[in-house]
Amino acid sequence: FMKATGNLTEAEKHYRNALDIRETLAARDPGSADWQRDLSVSHNKLGDFMKATGNLTEAEKHYRKALEIAETLAARDPGNAGWQRDLSVSHDKLGDFMTATGNLPEAEKHYRKALEIRETLAARDPGNADWQRDLFVSYAKMAGFEEQQDAEKARVWWRKAHEQLLGMKQHGILQPTDEKFIEFTKKKAGL
Repeated sequence: FMKATGNLTEAEKHYRNALDIRETLAARDPGSADWQRDLSVSHNKLGDFMKATGNLTEAEKHYRKALEIAETLAARDPGNAGWQRDLSVSHDKLGDFMTATGNLPEAEKHYRKALEIRETLAARDPGNADWQRDLFVSYAKMAGFEEQQDAEKARVWWRKAHEQLLGMKQHGILQPTDEKFIEFTKKKAGL
């Protein structure tokens, strides 16, 4: 709320307070995956805030810490789809950050890692709307990334995104708010 209303100093204070609380809880019970996950979420949120306010060094630090925690949780319990999804989100956030700062090779590396996780989750549970939507998001991110370098490769990714949406619609798991992306991806794919 504070961020949305433009009170950035107050917003940063709240993000840092939340991070402090979660660090304390995670330190008290380092074996608690839930506390570790909450700590990772706080680092990602503070990273988003720092990126939005132009503090890129701090943003990267928080995104990397979130990724480190997510990697640990995912490695500790590889069958936990939630931890795997969190790991894909952390890779996506670092991919977005690296794209915004012009480090395209690093951005691609993170986008591809997120995509790999999401393809696995979507294949494992084809009826899960969240996993299927996440896969669409990865296809769209790869398309947007490729648009900066190779228009034909971008169209291939846009086609994949379009086909993913059509499959979701056919299976009745496409959210009404995502319907608008069907026509958008069709145009971007040149279909």
